[in-house]
Amino acid sequence: MEEGRRESKWADLLLPALLLSLTLIAVFKGDRGTCWWWGWVTLASVFIATLIGTLLNLLIFQHISRAAAGQIADSEEVLEREKHTYRPARDADWRGLSKPFYDETTREMQAAGFRPLGDYVLEELANAGCISGRAVLRVFLDHNGYVQAAVAEIKIIGFAAVLQWLGVIPRKMRLVEFETELSDGRFIITHRVPIEDISGHPPEIAHHRVADDMTIAEMKRLHDSRVADALKASEGVTPLWFASVAEVLASQARQQRMKAKYRKANRLSPEDTVRQYSERDELNETDEEIADALRHERERRDREREGRQQEGGDPPSDNR
Repeated sequence: MEEGRRESKWADLLLPALLLSLTLIAVFKGDRGTCWWWGWVTLASVFIATLIGTLLNLLIFQHISRAAAGQIADSEEVLEREKHTYRPARDADWRGLSKPFYDETTREMQAAGFRPLGDYVLEELANAGCISGRAVLRVFLDHNGYVQAAVAEIKIIGFAAVLQWLGVIPRKMRLVEFETELSDGRFIITHRVPIEDISGHPPEIAHHRVADDMTIAEMKRLHDSRVADALKASEGVTPLWFASVAEVLASQARQQRMKAKYRKANRLSPEDTVRQYSERDELNETDEEIADALRHERERRDREREGRQQEGGDPPSDNR
């Protein structure tokens, strides 16, 4: 699938075949021999192949677009929930993930002054079958207790893997993130992520995405510098200190409530949502079809939600 537009490989074959068939019919129309008949057979074959190819293209790609839109909508619903649940990772959670990546990154983190606190899975993502797929978060805390960190690889599973094949999301999904929570409720985040979150953040969260080739040691120095600048500009504000994974996850819960409220109030358009995943300034034909399918999928889910609320079976909740 090329960027810019979705080209049909049939076109490279059908046009020469069409020209050949018309040439045979025109040249040998007088004797109506074998070549003349082959011309008509070729022309009929071109017509049938074009019809079948067009129908298959429409049916299959429309199905892919709707499925991709459903996966994105699933992910949106998870990210807009104010409450997330983490559990320790199990052996099955590691399927398809790169243990060498975790081991190598852990050594770099330890060299930068971090200690691992354990491996965790966000249950809402694991159970939703959404775009985030399978991911194990290795949680860290620096030696001062002021910087929490996470390392993860995200394995896209199920039908959502089509989005990688279509070029809508990157094929390699690995992240490293440093976070510091301040006493006034703000967060300073420095991360190396595969997809930029253009949906924005509440003003209380100051995030900065670094280049993919920045080392963990360089990231740590940059993060410490950003925290120092924030503290210098805010008299009386201090970084919160953590000592356990329970305290780190409680900090994540506070941040998630903040993000969820902001996302629900500032949802991106379907086009900007697809642009976020593809990181293309200009949407190609594939992106546009997925964006259109996402628009219809959102409208369908909103109608269903309103219907349940009217029936009293699905009251509005801050935890959605």
